Amino acid sequence: MTEDRGHNRASGSGTVLEVPSATLKGNLAYDLLRREIISCRFLPGTRFTEAELMERLDIGKASCRIALQRLIQDGVVVSMPRHGYRVAPITVKDVEEVFALRLVLEPLAARGAAGRVNRALATGGTPRAPT
Repeated sequence: MTEDRGHNRASGSGTVLEVPSATLKGNLAYDLLRREIISCRFLPGTRFTEAELMERLDIGKASCRIALQRLIQDGVVVSMPRHGYRVAPITVKDVEEVFALRLVLEPLAARGAAGRVNRALATGGTPRAPT
């Protein structure tokens, strides 16, 4: 990628795609903030302002707003007009959805793992590399 007048230029298979720097930085800020919220470094109910995020992440207003809009669309952040933003609370419905998803995924993961266990590992021996 090369910097070109405030744009990042990426090319692949003959196509040139120009992405404004604010968009790229906004997407990176979105990823970082989402990870921090999911890992509870930003607890549910935490209030913050654009200015605080801009300083914390060393980004501009446009990048900050891009990240915040995406987080609002995801339902992870709530906008409080003239008061900033807050991390959305975790609801009983959210917890129920997570457990319902786990009920579907965990048996599938267990079946997949069981199909990969070799005899030596299952009997407590030294595992061997898959062939």
